[in-house]
Amino acid sequence: MLIVRYQKVVGHRINTALKLIAAAAVVALAAGCSSMDDAPGVQLVDPATYLYYTCPQLATARTQQTKRRQELEGLMAKAERDAGGQIASSIAYRGDYQATLGRLQLIAASWRDRNCEIEMANSPR
Repeated sequence: MLIVRYQKVVGHRINTALKLIAAAAVVALAAGCSSMDDAPGVQLVDPATYLYYTCPQLATARTQQTKRRQELEGLMAKAERDAGGQIASSIAYRGDYQATLGRLQLIAASWRDRNCEIEMANSPR
Protein backbone atom coordinates (compact mmCIF):
# COMPACT_ATOMS: atom_id res chain seq x y z
CA MET A 1 0.00 0.00 0.00
CA LEU A 2 2.82 2.38 0.88
CA ILE A 3 4.63 1.64 -2.39
CA VAL A 4 1.50 2.32 -4.46
CA ARG A 5 0.93 5.63 -2.69
CA TYR A 6 4.61 6.58 -3.16
CA GLN A 7 4.36 5.82 -6.88
CA LYS A 8 1.26 8.01 -7.19
CA VAL A 9 2.94 10.94 -5.42
CA VAL A 10 6.15 10.63 -7.42
CA GLY A 11 4.22 10.16 -10.66
CA HIS A 12 2.14 13.26 -9.91
CA ARG A 13 5.26 15.32 -9.17
CA ILE A 14 6.95 14.19 -12.36
CA ASN A 15 3.80 14.96 -14.33
CA THR A 16 3.61 18.43 -12.78
CA ALA A 17 7.31 19.06 -13.45
CA LEU A 18 6.92 18.06 -17.10
CA LYS A 19 3.94 20.37 -17.48
CA LEU A 20 5.92 23.26 -15.99
CA ILE A 21 8.86 22.58 -18.28
CA ALA A 22 6.55 22.47 -21.31
CA ALA A 23 4.88 25.73 -20.23
CA ALA A 24 8.28 27.40 -19.74
CA ALA A 25 9.36 26.27 -23.20
CA VAL A 26 6.22 27.74 -24.76
CA VAL A 27 6.75 31.04 -22.93
CA ALA A 28 10.41 31.15 -24.00
CA LEU A 29 9.48 30.54 -27.63
CA ALA A 30 6.77 33.17 -27.53
CA ALA A 31 9.16 35.67 -25.95
CA GLY A 32 11.70 34.94 -28.67
CA CYS A 33 9.15 35.62 -31.36
CA SER A 34 8.07 38.88 -29.81
CA SER A 35 11.62 40.21 -29.60
CA MET A 36 12.32 39.59 -33.28
CA ASP A 37 12.00 43.32 -33.85
CA ASP A 38 12.56 46.01 -31.25
CA ALA A 39 9.97 48.35 -32.66
CA PRO A 40 6.37 48.01 -31.66
CA GLY A 41 4.12 48.08 -34.66
CA VAL A 42 6.64 46.87 -37.23
CA GLN A 43 4.86 43.50 -37.16
CA LEU A 44 1.67 45.29 -38.20
CA VAL A 45 3.13 46.67 -41.44
CA ASP A 46 4.26 44.83 -44.55
CA PRO A 47 8.05 45.21 -44.73
CA ALA A 48 7.90 45.58 -48.52
CA THR A 49 5.54 48.56 -48.38
CA TYR A 50 8.26 51.14 -49.02
CA LEU A 51 10.60 48.89 -50.99
CA TYR A 52 10.12 50.60 -54.35
CA TYR A 53 9.51 54.16 -53.14
CA THR A 54 11.81 56.87 -54.46
CA CYS A 55 13.37 59.38 -52.08
CA PRO A 56 10.75 62.09 -52.79
CA GLN A 57 7.98 59.53 -52.23
CA LEU A 58 9.61 58.48 -48.95
CA ALA A 59 9.78 62.13 -47.89
CA THR A 60 6.06 62.55 -48.60
CA ALA A 61 5.19 59.31 -46.80
CA ARG A 62 7.30 60.35 -43.80
CA THR A 63 5.52 63.71 -43.61
CA GLN A 64 2.09 62.03 -43.83
CA GLN A 65 2.90 59.41 -41.19
CA THR A 66 4.43 62.02 -38.87
CA LYS A 67 1.23 64.08 -39.10
CA ARG A 68 -0.83 60.95 -38.43
CA ARG A 69 1.31 60.09 -35.40
CA GLN A 70 0.85 63.61 -34.00
CA GLU A 71 -2.90 63.43 -34.64
CA LEU A 72 -3.17 60.09 -32.84
CA GLU A 73 -1.06 61.33 -29.93
CA GLY A 74 -3.43 64.28 -29.57
CA LEU A 75 -6.50 62.04 -29.71
CA MET A 76 -5.03 59.66 -27.13
CA ALA A 77 -4.10 62.53 -24.81
CA LYS A 78 -7.61 63.97 -25.16
CA ALA A 79 -9.25 60.61 -24.48
CA GLU A 80 -7.06 59.94 -21.43
CA ARG A 81 -8.30 63.11 -19.70
CA ASP A 82 -11.74 61.58 -19.12
CA ALA A 83 -12.62 58.88 -16.63
CA GLY A 84 -11.84 55.52 -18.17
CA GLY A 85 -10.19 57.30 -21.05
CA GLN A 86 -7.02 55.28 -20.87
CA ILE A 87 -8.95 52.11 -21.65
CA ALA A 88 -10.92 53.82 -24.40
CA SER A 89 -7.74 55.29 -25.81
CA SER A 90 -6.07 51.89 -25.91
CA ILE A 91 -9.05 50.30 -27.60
CA ALA A 92 -9.61 53.07 -30.12
CA TYR A 93 -6.16 54.38 -31.00
CA ARG A 94 -3.33 52.15 -29.74
CA GLY A 95 -3.31 49.71 -32.69
CA ASP A 96 -3.31 52.48 -35.28
CA TYR A 97 -0.65 54.34 -33.32
CA GLN A 98 1.59 51.26 -33.17
CA ALA A 99 1.14 50.66 -36.91
CA THR A 100 2.02 54.30 -37.62
CA LEU A 101 5.20 53.97 -35.55
CA GLY A 102 6.04 50.82 -37.50
CA ARG A 103 5.52 52.61 -40.81
CA LEU A 104 7.75 55.46 -39.67
CA GLN A 105 10.49 52.99 -38.78
CA LEU A 106 10.25 51.26 -42.15
CA ILE A 107 10.35 54.62 -43.91
CA ALA A 108 13.44 55.60 -41.92
CA ALA A 109 15.14 52.30 -42.78
CA SER A 110 14.34 52.74 -46.50
CA TRP A 111 15.56 56.34 -46.30
CA ARG A 112 18.90 55.21 -44.85
CA ASP A 113 19.26 52.29 -47.27
CA ARG A 114 18.81 54.57 -50.28
CA ASN A 115 21.05 57.38 -48.93
CA CYS A 116 18.17 59.77 -49.48
CA GLU A 117 19.79 62.45 -47.33
CA ILE A 118 22.54 62.78 -49.95
CA GLU A 119 20.17 62.41 -52.92
CA MET A 120 17.75 65.03 -51.62
CA ALA A 121 20.59 67.44 -50.85
CA ASN A 122 21.97 67.07 -54.41
CA SER A 123 18.63 67.35 -56.20
CA PRO A 124 17.64 70.66 -57.79
CA ARG A 125 14.96 72.57 -55.96
